[in-house]
Amino acid sequence: MNLDQEQQDISYDAEKKLAKPFSKIFVDRAEAEWVFDFMRDTITQLGINDLNDQRFAITFTHSHNVLRLDLGNWAILSFRKLNSPKRVSIPLIANQVGLDRDFETYNYAQKSDEPDIREYSFSIDMINPLTGELQVAYKNTIDYLAKRFKNYSRCPWRDRYHVSEIAEALFDLEKRTKLLNEGFSRKIRTIEEDNNETDSISSSFILHPSSLPYPLPQLAADAALDEAELGRWVRAIERKGQAVLYGPPGTGKTFVAEKLAQHLIGGGDGFWELVQFHPAYAYEDFIQGIRPESQGDHLTYPMKPGRFLEFCQRAATRQDTCVLIIDEINRANLSRVFGELMYLLEYREQTIPLAGGGNFKIPANVRLIGTMNTADRSIALVDHALRRRFAFIALYPNYDLLRRYHQSTGFPVEKLVSLLQKLNNAIADRHYEVGVTFFLRPTLADEIEDVWRMEIEPYLEEYFFDRPETIEEFRWEKVKGQLA
Repeated sequence: MNLDQEQQDISYDAEKKLAKPFSKIFVDRAEAEWVFDFMRDTITQLGINDLNDQRFAITFTHSHNVLRLDLGNWAILSFRKLNSPKRVSIPLIANQVGLDRDFETYNYAQKSDEPDIREYSFSIDMINPLTGELQVAYKNTIDYLAKRFKNYSRCPWRDRYHVSEIAEALFDLEKRTKLLNEGFSRKIRTIEEDNNETDSISSSFILHPSSLPYPLPQLAADAALDEAELGRWVRAIERKGQAVLYGPPGTGKTFVAEKLAQHLIGGGDGFWELVQFHPAYAYEDFIQGIRPESQGDHLTYPMKPGRFLEFCQRAATRQDTCVLIIDEINRANLSRVFGELMYLLEYREQTIPLAGGGNFKIPANVRLIGTMNTADRSIALVDHALRRRFAFIALYPNYDLLRRYHQSTGFPVEKLVSLLQKLNNAIADRHYEVGVTFFLRPTLADEIEDVWRMEIEPYLEEYFFDRPETIEEFRWEKVKGQLA
């Protein structure tokens, strides 16, 4: 029997009310049919030709108020309950649509050489039907995802949460009608029911594309650092699980942190991300907290995971090391931001209850690398309980990096090195020395006066506020002759 004939044979049920939980998500049967067709077409375009394909899952979340299509560890489609203002979420390659940021709800983790894919949320009437620019961008995005997830072996939510009845109903109209009319004959689990158990999703069966190996000798060459010293740093990160790179401004702390992260994940299926702390950063941003959401004409206040919990949820689906870089870690109130995490940083094998509910354990493959500008705050002022949980790695001005960089630019770097050494001797405090990254510019010969006047001199004016004669000694008019 073809689909057209099937549709005619079951048309007598078209006015029957929807069974739960579908009645909570869809306005009427026509909307439910459109969603089922949309999911079916997306699955087909993703190259899934067998309902036993372990790469995808159809799941419920939020007490059966959200229906999802998952591919690998990505939520591809989400359909939310009736009173949600933006009820449909789809992935789109960002530079292919001219949408306001108000439509963006999530940035998918991608490598630097991969397209920027974001989740956008809409009201139903905006994408039913999907036309024009959105239709083209969605097709291109799904085509890309079909290739990206080609080598995945299993969606992490497949075993426990996949709703096979819906998967079958997408392609069988008779089963679809029965399901929409009568609902389920078994208890359907939702993902958050087990979300408190960090071991509920095993990563052992998931195959992710590997990142390229980044061996230590290459890292040493790129960062102009001693390979043996870098080896000690890597061992410290593996031993403690977390480390802080500290030093004065311009010493390349973030650059080295990123290179260390690339080395740690190299050749595996892990990933690295960066978050920057600031004075307003809070526990609710990093761990979890209540976030207001507009639901029609009123507000709701659901508990939402913060950046670190989201990172750990993704890391739990990987087999190899995943690294979170916390840039400028000392700019936030660390005891307040970390909360219960302070305990887990020391006792990695433990599971603890969170203040907002649920239990949490840091996945064994998670590593943290912080960066800290000692001109802003001394290590001595960092909470002692936090200090003993991190390995602290010092980074001071690396003149070899400056020499290596300007080998190809022709800039007279030795004169600049001599000037910086003289300046840092005058500063006489390693935590406040001037680093070399101010001068890692391909056209430094044309820009050095601007760099010195607008970046170096203001810094010196602040540091030598009580020694005006020293400031005058290092004004551009006085030092430019030393660089000629």
